[in-house]
Amino acid sequence: MFKTRDEALEFIYKVNNQVPSIDLVDSVICAPFINLRCLVKRQGENLRIGAQNMHYAKEGAFTGEISGSMLQTTEVSYVVLGHSERRAMFNETDEAINKKLHAAYEYGLTPILCVGESLYERENGLTEELINKQVRADLEGLTPEQVKQLVIAYEPIWAIGTGKTATAEMANETCGYVRSVVESLYGNEVAETIRIQYGGSVKVNNIDELMAQPHIDGALIGGASLVAEDFIYFTKAALNGLSEEEIAKSVIAYEPIWAIGTGKTCDSVEANRVIAMIRNVVKQVSSESAGEAIRILYGGSVKPSTIEEQMSQSDIDGALIGGASLTAESFNEIIANTMKVSV
Repeated sequence: MFKTRDEALEFIYKVNNQVPSIDLVDSVICAPFINLRCLVKRQGENLRIGAQNMHYAKEGAFTGEISGSMLQTTEVSYVVLGHSERRAMFNETDEAINKKLHAAYEYGLTPILCVGESLYERENGLTEELINKQVRADLEGLTPEQVKQLVIAYEPIWAIGTGKTATAEMANETCGYVRSVVESLYGNEVAETIRIQYGGSVKVNNIDELMAQPHIDGALIGGASLVAEDFIYFTKAALNGLSEEEIAKSVIAYEPIWAIGTGKTCDSVEANRVIAMIRNVVKQVSSESAGEAIRILYGGSVKPSTIEEQMSQSDIDGALIGGASLTAESFNEIIANTMKVSV
C-alpha cells in the first residue's frame, strides 16, 4: 500500500524508457487498484501493469472488493494472488485462491501465485510439505495450458519485509521443489515452461546472486522496488542469469501487437530500427559478440509480398510468421523470396 496517484505517475515516467526490451524481460508494476488505469495509459512498450489482488466473483455484495471483470476493463495484464499478507492478515484460504486463479484466466489476466512457509515451518522441516499442499490446492482444476502461462512466486513469509532473506541456494532449492510439484501434476513440458520467481527481501545487493540460480526465473519485489533507480536495476539484473553463450544462441522476435493478424505491417525501415535497438540492449547487458550472434526476427503480418524487403534490412535475421504461412504455396513462396535476399 504505497504511492499516491501523483507519486505513481512520477515513478512510471522515470522507469518507462529504461527497462529492457519486453522480448528479454517481463517488467511489471503491480499497483493499488486506484492507480491502475492511469499507469496502464502511460505504460511503455516494454512495461506491463498488474493488480495486487482480486475477488473470484464477477460481481455481488462484496464491499470493498475488486472483480476480474473490473480489472479487465482497466486493461492490466497481471494480478498477484495468494500473497502471504493476504493469507495471514485477511485469512485467504487455498480454496479461495484457487477460485481466484480460475477467475483470473476467465478475464484474460496472468496470475502471479504466491506460496511460502513461515519461520516455524522452515525451522521444523515442514517447508516442502507446506509448499506441496499449497501448490496442489491452488492449481486444482487448471489446465496444462493455463499453468504454462502462470507465474509462481516462492516467498518465504519469514523473509518478507524483515530484512532477512533466504540464501540464494535455499531459494533455488525451494523454487526447484515448486517446479517438481508442478511436474508431478502436469509433466515436464509444463514444469519447464512455467516461470518461478523468488520474493523475500530481495535487494540490489543480492539480486544478481539470486538471478544466477538455475531454478529462479525472476523476482517478486516489494519495498525495495519503490525507488525508480532500483526498479530499473532489478529489471536489468533479470538478464544476468543468462550466460553470454546462452544469449548468443537465443532467438528474439519483435512483433508489434498492432500488426499481428490485422493485415497491417510495420514499415521495414522502422522494424529494422527497433530490432537494431533490441540488439544494442543485448550488447549492453551481455557483450558485443552476443549482440551480434543473437538472431532477431520480425513478426507482424509478414506476407510473401513483404518478406523480401523485410529480409533485406541489416538487423532483421528472419521472420516469425503466422497465418500467411498456413498454406504450402504461401510457405514455399515466403522461403523462395527469403532466399533471394540470402543469395
